Amino acid sequence: MYDVFRLNVDGAYRKLLFHAEYRFYSESSGGGMLKSGWIGYKFNDKNQLRFGQTTVPFGIQPYQSNSYFFNINYYIGLEDDDDFGISYQYVTKYWQFNAAFFKNSDLLNGEGSVVSGRRYSYDLAGRSKETNTLSGRVAYKGESDVKYEVGISGFVGNSYNIDSRNNDKRLAYAMHIVLDWKNWNLKTQVTYFDYGCEESKEDGYVSMVAFNAPYQVADKGQTYSACLSYTVPFVNKLVDNIKFYNDYSYMHKAKKGFNDSYMNVVGCSVSTGPVYIYADVVAAKNQPWISPDWENSFATGADNKWHTRLNLNVGYYF
Repeated sequence: MYDVFRLNVDGAYRKLLFHAEYRFYSESSGGGMLKSGWIGYKFNDKNQLRFGQTTVPFGIQPYQSNSYFFNINYYIGLEDDDDFGISYQYVTKYWQFNAAFFKNSDLLNGEGSVVSGRRYSYDLAGRSKETNTLSGRVAYKGESDVKYEVGISGFVGNSYNIDSRNNDKRLAYAMHIVLDWKNWNLKTQVTYFDYGCEESKEDGYVSMVAFNAPYQVADKGQTYSACLSYTVPFVNKLVDNIKFYNDYSYMHKAKKGFNDSYMNVVGCSVSTGPVYIYADVVAAKNQPWISPDWENSFATGADNKWHTRLNLNVGYYF
């Protein structure tokens, strides 16, 4: 079944950098949408500035997970997220510093308009929207027998209510550790988030949207993720790479009476030339993409049962 067609453009002219990624999904999943698009300036090998719809520097980069389904953080706007603003990065052999300011969650997000569902990254929706967000990330890389990365990150910004025109504070922060030993890789992250706003004061949840399909998310909580992978060490004319993985994530919801969410993905990815394949088995409790209750799984979690889904995704890159 058709999933997505995407166009990527990358270029450079002297010290100017260009990047854009546009995706075409079915109309029921949002249709065409800009995932990311920015213009950058490379001061030197260590310093770079970007302006446009660019990556939010939060948590493990570029991905906290290995599978096609990511982990819970993606579905609440805390992984692989791109917003509209300006970002700066400074990278050395051991250190990486990122700082960013995001005016809105996308290019078309005006003050009085409702957030469009035609988006890849999950953002606040309904009568609230993300504005004026400051984000920062610091990571240190080292190696002995084991390569490692240790980092902290966070953001603070506003939740703007379209009706009252009031701003509430929204924030998140995280600590992460990444370990590489031979062909093994382990990514771990602990995250705290607080999306509390005018809309969530009574019910304890906010609305978030991507792919034109909104749902409710607990407005406060913590997530924990541990993603382990093993890359098969061989060289073959037919297959370039095989990676086996297990991605586990858990969301504890702060509001009393809400049932927590769990997600575990076991699978492998195979790359051969321009073809990339994911084969996953997903088991989850109170996860809208897997559970039968789409709207409330990440909020009240009324179903509170384990469900399983098999997935095979084949991508051709040219």
